[in-house]
Amino acid sequence: MDGKAYLQAARTALSDALAEIGDESVVPSHVGFRSETAKAWENTLADLKPLGTVYMTFKPDGREIPFVKLGAPLEVGGHVLEYLEVPAPKWGVVDEPSILVVFTHPEREEKIVTEIYDIRLQAMHARDFIARDKGRVN
Repeated sequence: MDGKAYLQAARTALSDALAEIGDESVVPSHVGFRSETAKAWENTLADLKPLGTVYMTFKPDGREIPFVKLGAPLEVGGHVLEYLEVPAPKWGVVDEPSILVVFTHPEREEKIVTEIYDIRLQAMHARDFIARDKGRVN
């Protein structure tokens, strides 16, 4: 896929997730693209790099979790999406390729995660990174 195809996939996933949640007060945090293999991950990241600025974060185990801050944020149903996440595959674990959408809620601490294959707890690094980045931008 090229960058435009990923943007369309992110737009569709966000729209579907908003409809599934049914709560207009949620705020999109990011859309994540999970890859099954290291090669697929490298290709996905290469396709997404031209869309914005890449910020590298790391899980405590050293796994790379790049975020792409979109040069032109996506707008879907009155919501703005600024970030795509492209985590490196987990070592020794074969994951299904998937797309997840992560939301925050203004009145709750926990994240709301929707995913094609399953619901996973997301590391707090995503929220912390985005909060720090927004502080620098605003």
